[in-house]
Amino acid sequence: MDVSAIVARLEAECPSLAQVITAQPGGTQTPINTQANLCALLEDAFSDRMWPIQMPENPTHPSLVYQLVSSSPGVFEGYDVTHTDLFVLNMRGTDYDALVTLQNTVIGLLAGESIEITDMLHDYDQAENLYRINLELTYSYITSDSQAFPAAFVYPISRSGEPSVYDNYTKQLVSQDFGILVVNGPSSPTYTMSALLNEIQAALLGWQQGADHHEMEYGSGSSIEGVGGLEVWREVYRDAFYMTQA
Repeated sequence: MDVSAIVARLEAECPSLAQVITAQPGGTQTPINTQANLCALLEDAFSDRMWPIQMPENPTHPSLVYQLVSSSPGVFEGYDVTHTDLFVLNMRGTDYDALVTLQNTVIGLLAGESIEITDMLHDYDQAENLYRINLELTYSYITSDSQAFPAAFVYPISRSGEPSVYDNYTKQLVSQDFGILVVNGPSSPTYTMSALLNEIQAALLGWQQGADHHEMEYGSGSSIEGVGGLEVWREVYRDAFYMTQA
């Protein structure tokens, strides 16, 4: 099922959508270097006191060690939509109050990104005489070279034929459903999900993909559990056309 006409329609009629994407099957996602992005976000707080996996000998504190723990795709109805990387940040310092202040600075630097802090631990290392704060966080992104939000993924869901009303069975009405998965990120608070859905409705409801297609109708909508601060909503639109014998 070809969705290129729907993608072109949304691109032309929905200016609030930063990008409209033809969803790709699972396993085809191009990864984003979230580790480099995370380091860039935290550079002002730690400068050259930030290392991957382990600290060097005789480090300067306060310091940060970061580790990528897991990386998993978000596949929806067989299509790559999101990807989530799980990181652990280990901050160390000699002054507890100063370390807590640094923790709050880190949280502020990560705000506004598709990053969610999922766990936190305060501890003291007696062997090193250092206070430690561990932050567990998820960094989520969408399947696209561009991470501009809001984004809409378009994909086919199903196709079904109605019983033929013609005696020779050479012409049959076929209905088809399409998914529009709208993803909004924390970096685009200007656009509410309801406003985006209204814009999509205005573009698709009653529109014909081609002269041989019936007008597009609304099917259903539902909220999808988002990750990393991403808001996700799935719309279903459907139309029909007559299939004829080749």
